[in-house]
Amino acid sequence: MKIIDQRKMTDTKIITASSMPEFNPTENWNLWFERLELHFVEIECTDEKQKISILLKLIGAEAYQILHCLFSPKLPSKEKYNDLCALMKAHYTPPVIVFNERRNFYAAKMGADERVASWFARVKRLSLDCKFVAGDLERIVLDKFVVELPSKIFEKLCEEDETLTLQTALKKAMMKETKIQQSQNSSVDVNFIKARGKQSSSNGNNNNNRKKSYGNGKSKKPCGHCGWKNHTSSSCKYKDSECHSCGRTGHLANICKQKDKNNH
Repeated sequence: MKIIDQRKMTDTKIITASSMPEFNPTENWNLWFERLELHFVEIECTDEKQKISILLKLIGAEAYQILHCLFSPKLPSKEKYNDLCALMKAHYTPPVIVFNERRNFYAAKMGADERVASWFARVKRLSLDCKFVAGDLERIVLDKFVVELPSKIFEKLCEEDETLTLQTALKKAMMKETKIQQSQNSSVDVNFIKARGKQSSSNGNNNNNRKKSYGNGKSKKPCGHCGWKNHTSSSCKYKDSECHSCGRTGHLANICKQKDKNNH
């Protein structure tokens, strides 16, 4: 039973080790190395030889070729784990130009459509390589974060004093952002309802005007050419017709006045 359990544990470790993504030379080595260390903790790997084996498998063909050349004629697998990691860090970590990083930090602006949480994360990321003094780091990040906020959120945080912390500022800014968003959504809904109401009222007035003008499709005054009430005299198709009673043009015999006189 113990042998079976050990095999199961071994299989589990191999499967877990294969789930760690391979290092890409274009990404940040320090961030990838942090994930690798967490991966070793997850699979409970403490043996140096196993760490070296996993490291050399996961760094990819390009990085392995570089290590192979640098340690030649020795094999990278014969070196110490810390030496391998130190060489990888030196090769794949570009030098930091501190003042260039600080210029990018101070020149950063919050985007028009950027959320407060995204802006906060960007400020923190820009401060990583600025090498600010540890005691001043939070104050500098706080100032940059607050000053670039939209006016309504900025005015809300201006109600606080100098004891405001970075995390509290983030919380209050996000709460204010949520309230503003809810207010805008409510305003849009109200305006939409008002617009629909005006449109319905306008349509109702137009219908009433049509009813008043045409009497539900019928004119109040009979046509002078044919006597019907479903149209006006100017649009009558019989306005040029000849009367069969009196012979005149412009009306039909059924409304001929001369005919009524003769009958009388």
